[in-house]
Amino acid sequence: MNPLAVVEAQLGIVDIWPPYVLRYMFLSEPISYIMKKVAAFMYGNSVRLSDVVACYNACNLRHQRRLETVLKSWYDAWDRDENSRHVEQY
Repeated sequence: MNPLAVVEAQLGIVDIWPPYVLRYMFLSEPISYIMKKVAAFMYGNSVRLSDVVACYNACNLRHQRRLETVLKSWYDAWDRDENSRHVEQY
């Protein structure tokens, strides 16, 4: 299945996603700050990391090898903080 369709099945069609997430995923260079914002939105909406990585890679032609590592580091950081909820702004 298309990676974007997998994420859309969880979040709804891309037309209802925040505009900045679309800009970051489709148009922007995937630098750490941008990947953190995308990860925050996806994590906050319970999208699996593997689905986010596949979708990001399919949508952004500026793929970087460290994409999965950076996204995983944010997911792990939020998972480790058991006593507080995910509070990144998205």
